[in-house]
Parts: sequence; C-alpha cells; structure tokens
Amino acid sequence: MKKCTTCKIEKPLTEFNIQRKGTPDGHTYKCKPCAAAYTREWSLRNKERIKESARRRYLLNPESKKMSARNYRESNKEKVKAAHQRWAANNQRKIHAGILRRLYGLSIEAYESMFRAQNGCCKICERQNLDGKRLFVDHDHNTGTVRGLLCHHCNAGIGHFFDDPFLFQAAIKYLTENSKEPV
Repeated sequence: MKKCTTCKIEKPLTEFNIQRKGTPDGHTYKCKPCAAAYTREWSLRNKERIKESARRRYLLNPESKKMSARNYRESNKEKVKAAHQRWAANNQRKIHAGILRRLYGLSIEAYESMFRAQNGCCKICERQNLDGKRLFVDHDHNTGTVRGLLCHHCNAGIGHFFDDPFLFQAAIKYLTENSKEPV
C-alpha cells in the first residue's frame, strides 16, 4: 500500500505507475488517476509547447513520421476507412466547398447565392432537382467562366454537344423536321 501525494488516499501499488529511477519502491508518487488528471491539465495549459515540440521532432526526422503513419494506415485499413467515412459524412459542406474552390474558383457562399437566385432550379429546364442531389456548376471549358447551375440531364446534354451552339441548332432542326406533331 502507498499513499498518493495528490489525493492523499492510500492505495495498492498496482494503482501507481512504475518508475524505475528516483523512488524507493519503484513507483510514482501520484496514483494513476491523479497522474492522468495532472497530465491532462498540463497538456491543456501547454498546447503551443506540445505543438512546437512535435514540429521540431518532425523536422528532425520527417520520414520516420511519414513511415509510422503509412504503417498505421496499412495495418488498420478498415479502421482508417471507417474513420474517413465518418468524417466525410459529417463534413459534406466542407468537401463541397473544397471541390467548388479547386475546380471553379467558387466559394460555397457564391454557389449558395446562385442556388437561391435560381430558386433551386436548373438554369435551362427550370425544374427543381427532386432527386436531392446538388445542381451542377456549368462553366465554359475554354475560359473557366461559371455560367450557372444545371440539373444532371441539362449538364450532360451540354457536355454531349461539346458546348457547341451549332450542334444545338442542328439538333433543334433535326427534332423539328422529324417531329410527328407540329412545333
């Protein structure tokens, strides 16, 4: 039995961490719960110090940290996959914002503003996207200029016609000439 210097409760030696040097009985002076509480409080008070220490260790040997991370991912594939799926499910807006910024140079706020301006409807067919998916960002492939938000069908249609107005006109002519009902 040993008395903790923090909580002053006498406890069995199994309730104390082993310390090879500096103590007569080879165990720490604080019991495990008190030591954990002290470490937690110290960590909260010294966040910057801990970050700086980790940064210095990384700079001394970045390959070691990368190798550790790689080994962990390889030996815990299912765990890492589940964690990624949880993160992705909880961060859809952040993911969407990153895609908009990377592909179109568009902020999530600008996308939402366009969505509201179009009343949540496709800019071409003016139908609401009832399948629950987001509207696609339509852009000029030559200049990168964003033109509007489209449903899947209209966006794919423009893509299949290679953004070429002459092909659209030819398609209109074809449909008009081969329609059973007068247009």
